[in-house]
Amino acid sequence: MPHHICFVGLTAAPVLAGRWGEAVAGGAEVQQAMLARGLARCGHQVSFIIQHPDLPEEQEIDGIRAYCIRPARTAPGLNAAIKWRRAWRVLMRIAPTVIYQRMAEWTTGLSAAAARRLNALFVHAVASDREVGPAAQMDANLWQRRMHRWGIRRADVVLAQHAEQVELLRQHVGLTGPTPAVRIFPSGYPPASGEHHGPRAGAYWVGTVRETKRPRVLLEAARAVPQMPFVMVGGHDRTPEAEAYHAQIASEANALSNVEFLGFRQPNEVDERLSGAAVLVNTSEFEGFPMTFIQAWRQGVPTIGFRSSGRAGVLEQCGWAVDSADELVALLWRLQAHPEEARIRGRQARAYFTRQHSLDVVVPRLEALIEEQLAVRGAAVHASNAS
Repeated sequence: MPHHICFVGLTAAPVLAGRWGEAVAGGAEVQQAMLARGLARCGHQVSFIIQHPDLPEEQEIDGIRAYCIRPARTAPGLNAAIKWRRAWRVLMRIAPTVIYQRMAEWTTGLSAAAARRLNALFVHAVASDREVGPAAQMDANLWQRRMHRWGIRRADVVLAQHAEQVELLRQHVGLTGPTPAVRIFPSGYPPASGEHHGPRAGAYWVGTVRETKRPRVLLEAARAVPQMPFVMVGGHDRTPEAEAYHAQIASEANALSNVEFLGFRQPNEVDERLSGAAVLVNTSEFEGFPMTFIQAWRQGVPTIGFRSSGRAGVLEQCGWAVDSADELVALLWRLQAHPEEARIRGRQARAYFTRQHSLDVVVPRLEALIEEQLAVRGAAVHASNAS
C-alpha cells in the first residue's frame, strides 16, 4: 500500500540535489537519498526536508518532493530554533504518514514531536556506534544530545546497524521495553553494473577526514608496508579546524611515495576507483557500519576493520577484523605477498552484498517494516478504543 514517507535530513542537500562540494555529506546522507529514491520508484509519495541557502523552497528531484529551508544568518542557537520552526511548518503542511530520520541530531526530537502531533509513524535509524554510546561521546552540543535522546525514546521503531548497537541502545539510551521497537536493519546500495575482471592493487581508505576516524593509522601502515600502494579519499567538515586537519593529513600523505591522496570525490568517482582496489581499510573504532564497506563489497573488494567497532562477525565474512595497528600491518604484508587471499574474500563479500545490502532487497524490507509497524499502531488504537 503506498504511503507518504517524509525524510528529514537537512544535511542531505549535496546528495539529493547534486550540490557536491558545498557542504559535507557522508554515508548517512547518501543512504537516506538512496532509500528515498527507491521508495519513490516503488510508487510511494516521498518528500524530503533539506536545508540550503539558495535552492528552491520546493522542487521535484527524481520523483521526490524536496522542501528546502533556509539557514538563518544569526547566532547558532537562534539559527537552530529558526530552522526547527521552519521544518515544523513544512511537516505540519505536508502531513506525512511516515517520518524517517537518520543520525543523532536535534531533528530526532523534531521528528518525534511532529510524528506525535500528526499521528504519523516515526522511524529513526542509527548511523554510528558513537550516537548510541555514552552521551558525552556524541559529536553534538548539549541541546542536540538532549533532543536526540528525547526523540529516539519516542520513536515507533529504531533501526540499528548490528547487534552491538542494540545493546548500546539498551545500556545508554534506555531502550529496554517493547516501545520503541528495535530492529537490526541493513543499509542498501545499488548493485554494481558489472564485475571487475582486471588487476586489483592497493589498500584504500575512504571517509571524511576527521581525527575520530584515525587516518594516521593508515599512514603508519603505509610507512610500514612501503611496497604496497595506498589511496586516501575524503573531504572535510566545514570548519577552519577541520580544514586545517585535512591539510595536515594531506601533507603527511603526500610526503609518502606509496600514498596517493585524492581529497574529496563524489560517490560515482569513489565507486570507479574502488573497483580496482585490493582491499578497503577502515581505521575508525566507532563507526557502526560505514557505507564505504557496502560500496566495496558490491565491487567484490574485501574490507579490514577494527574489532572494537563491534562489526567483527560481518567483517570476518567479507574481509578481516583486527585488534591493533600492528595486526593491521601484519595482515597487509600477508595480502601483499598472497593477493589471491584478498580475491577469495572479495568474492565472498560480493555474494554477501547481493543477499543483504542490494537496494533490490533493502527497499522491499523497509516497505514491509513500515507496513508491520503501521499495523501494530492500528491494532493498539483499536484495542484502546475497545477498552
